[in-house]
Amino acid sequence: KKGGGRKRARAMSVSRGSILFYHSDDRKRCLCEISRADIPNKPQSSNDKNPQALWNLNLGKCIDASPLVVACACRTDDIEANTVVIGSHSGKFLACNAVNGEPLWALQLPDRIESTAAISRDMEQVYVGCDDSKFYSINAFSGSIEWSVKGGDHFKATPTVDANTGYVWIGCYDKHLYVLNAREKRILAKIPFKASIFAPVIIQRKIAIAVNLKGNLAVLDTHSFQKLANIDIGAPVFATPCVTAHHELSIIKIATVTGKILCYNLNLSSNPKTLTASWDFKTPSNRPIFSPPTALPRPFSAFMVFGCHDGHVRCLDSAGQLLWTIEGRSEVAGGFCVRAGGGAGETVLGCYARRGGEVGLVCIDGGNSGRDGIVARVFSSWMMKGEVFAAPVWIGQMLFVACRDDKLWCYWVQKS
Repeated sequence: KKGGGRKRARAMSVSRGSILFYHSDDRKRCLCEISRADIPNKPQSSNDKNPQALWNLNLGKCIDASPLVVACACRTDDIEANTVVIGSHSGKFLACNAVNGEPLWALQLPDRIESTAAISRDMEQVYVGCDDSKFYSINAFSGSIEWSVKGGDHFKATPTVDANTGYVWIGCYDKHLYVLNAREKRILAKIPFKASIFAPVIIQRKIAIAVNLKGNLAVLDTHSFQKLANIDIGAPVFATPCVTAHHELSIIKIATVTGKILCYNLNLSSNPKTLTASWDFKTPSNRPIFSPPTALPRPFSAFMVFGCHDGHVRCLDSAGQLLWTIEGRSEVAGGFCVRAGGGAGETVLGCYARRGGEVGLVCIDGGNSGRDGIVARVFSSWMMKGEVFAAPVWIGQMLFVACRDDKLWCYWVQKS
């Protein structure tokens, strides 16, 4: 509180790979206001331990983008989802009420959408890429197009918003990385790469980390847009990098299509910046890894989880040692998500989705077995009506799954 005034409500957005973005306090409003009375409290049947579907929304064709979920603690003590933004192969792009699935607005773009959307710091604009070779900046409240940028090929990557500057970073299949000032409708930089860029850029401590489909890892300055370090890792990368901080180091974990997790240390205090190989983990199957490695929250922040095309979900420690495996037969394409908005505790909840349609809920805690006392168990699983390529997003008690049955599904996960 300032001057005895009311404390401003919290706001955050969550998207593919459980990437959280906390929004600035100068935002004027939430996209969709909800109250405690709007949030359901559905009892579960004693004969069914699986979550209940609250609603589904048909987008015309299959959905490969993950949902962007915006959450505000506007009138409640607990943060809960209030708006979902997503597009599909039909070109339909929309925002809907997270509680009941009612569309707030819908927009028809000229081609398929595989890009997961992002939202500006002040929550006034939504950003998305399209296969018509354009990046779009869209009014978050009306759904009207405010600006677009024509690239030389598809924009399939998720846009990344720099929390410090508000600039938008997005890779393109034309082998360039674009830096945009969407507020002023200006292209700030068009940075050449050796290959197309599919994975989102990760920005941490004024450093941008980008990878491309030839396996080039680049570190860039977020103000000058100059490349500070560059390394070829020898295999294409589709998955979002996992970046964590440790003192003066940024620890970068990269998943490749050759079934490897590669870990590099970036020394931020050195000049010039240096990338040093730390360790690598290779899956026995050598199958591709398309799902982003996901860092677990406290108390397991030293660990990361990823899915693989061999069907397994694995957890590694900070030295790249395998802790546990959840076995399966169908590819994990979208990845593993961690429940957001759950508060701190000794248990972490997560969710995986397999291409064959299986969705599983996982409890990770400090059990009596496993290295360093961390174990995982699947406490609920069910089959969707189509394939799942997108990563689920779980916030509060709401789980959102985009499916190739053309529908976005919302599930209510009862508190245990």
